[in-house]
Amino acid sequence: MPFTFQTIDWEALLAKKATPPFLPSIKESLDVGNFDSEFTRLQPIMSPPSKPFVLSAEQQDAFADFDFCALYGRRSSCGGRSPPASSSTSVGE
Repeated sequence: MPFTFQTIDWEALLAKKATPPFLPSIKESLDVGNFDSEFTRLQPIMSPPSKPFVLSAEQQDAFADFDFCALYGRRSSCGGRSPPASSSTSVGE
């Protein structure tokens, strides 16, 4: 049966009880083996906003549980790297 959005049980998905149709094999936290080398060989390009701005406390709270593993990600999920000492909440500076 082909995948369509009509076949998704949205209630089960929201309750985190849906069974994924595919479970990728991941060897470590930085494993990119499930992505085509066409994309993994590209150099990342920063794309800051055109005008710098500072996030409000409410905007920061919206991302309180957001976890992003990048070059300076969390130690526990990104191979022991830690964020730079001078991190700030401003964007595009």
